Order: sequence, then C-alpha cells, then structure tokens
Amino acid sequence: MNRSAMASLVRESVDGDMAALRAVREGRTAVFREVYERHQASVRAYALTCTTSPALAAKLVSEAFAKLGERVASPHPLDRGRHAGCVRLQLLESTRLAAVADALRHPHAFSSGFMAWIASGSVWPMHDDGQLQVAYEGLTPLEQCLLWHALVERDDMTALAGVTGLTGRDLRARLATADRGLRRSRMELYLERVDSEDCIKILSEGAGLPYATPSPEVTAHLAACPRCRALYEDLVRLDARAARHLPLRLLGWWPAEEYRRNKEAAAPEAPRERPVRTAPVPRPAGAGRRRHREAGPVRKAVMWLRGTSHRTTVFVAVTVTVATALTGTLAMRWMESSDPAPCGQGGQDPGTTASPKAGPPLASRLRVNADEYSAQEGAEGSRSGYRHARSLSGGDQLRYDQVDFGKEGDGRLVTRVSNGGESGARLEFRLDCADSEPWALVTVPADGEQEDVTAEVQAVQGRHTVFITAVCDARRVCGDLHWFGTVVR
Repeated sequence: MNRSAMASLVRESVDGDMAALRAVREGRTAVFREVYERHQASVRAYALTCTTSPALAAKLVSEAFAKLGERVASPHPLDRGRHAGCVRLQLLESTRLAAVADALRHPHAFSSGFMAWIASGSVWPMHDDGQLQVAYEGLTPLEQCLLWHALVERDDMTALAGVTGLTGRDLRARLATADRGLRRSRMELYLERVDSEDCIKILSEGAGLPYATPSPEVTAHLAACPRCRALYEDLVRLDARAARHLPLRLLGWWPAEEYRRNKEAAAPEAPRERPVRTAPVPRPAGAGRRRHREAGPVRKAVMWLRGTSHRTTVFVAVTVTVATALTGTLAMRWMESSDPAPCGQGGQDPGTTASPKAGPPLASRLRVNADEYSAQEGAEGSRSGYRHARSLSGGDQLRYDQVDFGKEGDGRLVTRVSNGGESGARLEFRLDCADSEPWALVTVPADGEQEDVTAEVQAVQGRHTVFITAVCDARRVCGDLHWFGTVVR
C-alpha cells in the first residue's frame, strides 16, 4: 500500500462512535462504515429475537441504520436526546420500533414471544421502582454508554475503546467513575425518600459505600434498619442488578439469553495463522506494470460523495445507499426461485374461476391471506364476517400462484382456521398440481373456535403454486380459512 492510500485510511479512521458521527456530519461519509461494522452484528442479533425470518431481520437492521443516518443528517445536537451517548442503544430502540410496526402488519413473521409481548400491550416491566433507571439517566452520556456496554453487553476493554474512543488509563478511570456515579446517584435518590434523620445522617457519612468497609456505627445501623440494609445490599450487587433490569427499563423487549446466543453465533472466528511466505518468483520483463482498471460503480459513488460539499445531502445519500443495498440484495436473494411444475394445459388446473386479485408473488413467511387467491372453485366469503377469510365446503378449492417459500425453505406450515362444525373436516395442501400427493393435511377444529394449526412439512424452496382443497364428510361448510404461512422448524 502506498503512502497516499495509507494516509487516506488514517484520515477516514475515527476513534469512538460519537466522534465518527460528528465526522460524518462534517462530510467524511466513509467513516459511517466504521459505525456500521461495529454494531451491525449486535443489532441483527436483537432483530432475530423479534422475528423468525432472517430476511426480515436484515430489513430491520437496515431501517435502524437509516434512522441513525436521519439523526446525523438532522440539525439537532448529537449529544442530546434519548440515548444520546450510546449508538448501540439508539439502534436497538429503532429496531424494536420497526419490528412492532411490521408485526402489526405481518404477525406471522415474528416470534411467539415478541407477539405475546405486543399482545400484552408492549408494557415495560413494573416490578422495579424505576429508581435504577433514574440513577442511570442522571449520569453523563459517556458514562451511560460505558455502563451499557460493560454491564449489559459484557464487552471487553478493546470493544469499549472502539465505542468510546478512550484507551488505557483514561478508559479504566472513566469506567470506575461511571460505576461510582451510578451507586452514588442510587443512594441519593433513596435519601430523598427517607424521613428518618438517623438514616440520612448515617448514610450521608457512609458516602463511600459499598467500596469502603462500614464503620461500627454504620454496621449497627444497618443491622437495626431493614430499609437501609436493603439499600446497602442493593449497592453491593448493583452491577448484576443493572445488567438485568436496565435493558428492560430502557427497551422493554429484552430476551437476554437469546440475544446473547445470537451475538455469540455471529462472533467472527479467531484469525488463522498466516502461512510463511516464500521468496517471490521472478516475473518476465514488463510484467510488473499494473494495468489501469476503470473505477467501478461503488468506487465512483464514493468518489462522488467525497467531492460533495453539502453534508446533509451527502449523508442522506450514504444512508439511503446502505439501506437500499442491504434490503435490495437480500430481497433479490429471497425472491430467487424455481419455476413451478406445469399442471394441466398452460400450467394451470382447468375448471377454476380467476380472481381479479392476481398480482405479485406471495411470501409464505409473511403469511398468505385466504382472499389473495389467484383462482377459486366454490369458495365464498366468510359467513362469519371475517374480512380476509374464505368459507370452504366439501370439494371447494383455492389456488395461489407464485407463493415464494424463500431460498432456504421452512419445515412447518401454520394455518389459521375457524368455524369448523364437523369432526374430520380437513384442508389438503398440494404443490404445483391439483392432483398431486398432498404436501400437508390440516384438520379444522370442530369446536368452531379460531385456531392456528401447525403441521410438519417437507421444506421446499422457491416459488410454487399452492392448491388448497376442502374435504368434508358431507356437502357442507368445512370451516373458514384465514391465512397460511411457513416458519422455521
């Protein structure tokens, strides 16, 4: 690498998240990549606690970084506002907000735990009195960021240095200051609610708690006062308590163990030892000259961005490019498919009535509503008034063209059915041909209740035509089909 290239790398490298965002705001757009690479694996790990779809998780990640880009491009100060000093928290909160919005439209694509949290009102846990959160938010933005990454994320000193830009003694000193500040703030909030003069006097004199050994007077008071003793014990184990409760208070949705497993699964492998290089083989004369390569589209875009002076326009262009590239690439991979096998003349089953709703491909992971059929025979609108459901009688059939099962394929089919009034009524799912062997059999509950029925199926990839046939013992309504979709086994 020549000197100019090395100098360029040095210029585009910035220590710490906030310094990097300020550099981006000033027009050094390439620095945004450092922030992305530092946080994208963790943001994706959090997104995967919300959704069962890797493609949808990638979409949530791109939306979170686009939101961060909007914040940087805005005129508002970067060191103010919610989670101002912690980029990771900002990204996780944006991911949760985007996931909630998508889950309301496509609930089938999200995890059962996340949907249960939403169904409960997306409520924050109230088993804590909130004083810990108040104590945390009373610290400086940098101290908040340090404690989040040290206690909750369990990052090592190298990762903390990358996030904050601090190193060595400065980093250790600021971390110790943040730790003491959280405990001191916690005690001050407790003292504001205490009426006893004795408690206030004793605890004020013991301001070094829990680091300093309690004096005999303080020890005697703690033994006699349950409330103060509980505070002291809380201060002693505040690290573990903060790691457990802060995410719940700040984000609401926080499956800690699943998030940690996802992060560990995404951790890069240890670097391999480099092989010993041998002496270079002499090259023919004239072979050392480099061929001039024309700049590709990515390099041209970077060169254009670096030459642009208007910082807001620059960064909006960068964030849109990042989000579009991520979403577009995954969408292209997701929509790659195999052509459905021909069935009957022209590849369609004869004797069906076409629907005016024929349109773009349907994604099985985002669920397919019953009324999105390409053709039908005998089915009618739900007799119970369900908006997207279809009532099926014995022998009725629905056909769905271009149902995309993705590139990986799922092993479970989930079908929402209701209003079954006959024991033994079922729906038969077939792929590509109406007379092929059933791919899945779904029993309609006879109690008339709405229910999600899960069936193990053979995983398929790409786009297929799906035929659904109702089977009843008599010519009567078997039940209502609301939607169907697939999930990872």
